[in-house]
Amino acid sequence: MTNKEMIEPWRQYGVRLEKEDTVDGVTHLYISVPKMSDFFDDNGNELSGALLAKRVKRSISDPIVLRSRTRNERWTKNMSYNIDYKPDKKNEQRSNHIPKTGDDDLSDIFDIFFGYGNKNPFT
Repeated sequence: MTNKEMIEPWRQYGVRLEKEDTVDGVTHLYISVPKMSDFFDDNGNELSGALLAKRVKRSISDPIVLRSRTRNERWTKNMSYNIDYKPDKKNEQRSNHIPKTGDDDLSDIFDIFFGYGNKNPFT
């Protein structure tokens, strides 16, 4: 079983595999876990921080060294649904973005709206 396959079931809870290393033939995995989470176990414990890292370590049967750090993040259920979503750069649109070219001049819009200049609709 590869290292990514060991971590895969825990991704929905916010576990990220940060780094993989092999030192003297022993695998070292570095993971990060969220500080807070919307997920709880059967006993009502929040699945985050050190508790989540310990759960991940117990679930892996291979002899590895697992190091964890806590991210200052709240993991929500919505985030777990979108863990593989990556926005497409070509189709990305920003609502406040106005494309500017060398010929664009917004002064005519200003003049029409405020009634200044020779494009005054009120004269």
